[in-house]
Amino acid sequence: MPLHFLLYTFYFFQSAQPFVLPQKPLIAVAGTNPELRQMAEQFAKQLGSATGRNTRVFAGNFRVKNGINLVVSKDPKLGKEGYFLEVTTQQITITAEQTAGFRNGLNALLKRMPVEIANATKTENVKWEVACCYVQSTD
Repeated sequence: MPLHFLLYTFYFFQSAQPFVLPQKPLIAVAGTNPELRQMAEQFAKQLGSATGRNTRVFAGNFRVKNGINLVVSKDPKLGKEGYFLEVTTQQITITAEQTAGFRNGLNALLKRMPVEIANATKTENVKWEVACCYVQSTD
């Protein structure tokens, strides 16, 4: 059985400011893939539970500023499980070709959030911030 490896490249931006989660976070899902929409809804529920913020998901061919964007790409180097994660002061964008890539990208984002994101109930006195970075993980 052959082994399958993902190539992983990580860059931090030189930015003094992080992405700060807004009071009413939005997640935009590009396209109409029901599996991707369900994944975004689960992520929104986790985010809402831990932060106490009403997180909403929208699907369509648009992006949100000051929110989280899930963007479908046809980049051949992404393959089945690859993704790009870009965090700027204005927005978070996860780009992937397939559902497994989005799952990996969301997991990478969770690892960069405060540890309290794993809590099932609202956590007080947490700075809900993510350091600006660019992550590329390809097949």
